[in-house]
Amino acid sequence: MRKNYYYTFGSTATDLQIIVDLLQDKLDLLFEPHESSYFGNYYKYSGLYADSIIIKSNFNTAENDWTDEGLKEYTTLIDVSNIHGRNADKLSKSTYLIRAFRNMSDITLLKEKIIEEV
Repeated sequence: MRKNYYYTFGSTATDLQIIVDLLQDKLDLLFEPHESSYFGNYYKYSGLYADSIIIKSNFNTAENDWTDEGLKEYTTLIDVSNIHGRNADKLSKSTYLIRAFRNMSDITLLKEKIIEEV
């Protein structure tokens, strides 16, 4: 059975660059800036530690809407997904990032979803 791992972390940092710099400094992750009409400006990493890490604002000023209205106290959201490869490898990468993020101030695990495909 194939498993896909999804996590959402939050931060009260109002500037995305603060979180980008923190993760680049602590974990040596390289984020690329992107722009989307849905997310606005955001940063994305894809590599050894995750299939995708996206750092985005929780409030989209262009749409005047919350990305996740239930998490308004977190101005920055960090979405992590591990969906490619062996289950054991995806779990190992996810576990590593959860531990690493927990050791950083102002980053909180908010949601965890593991989807099993038959």
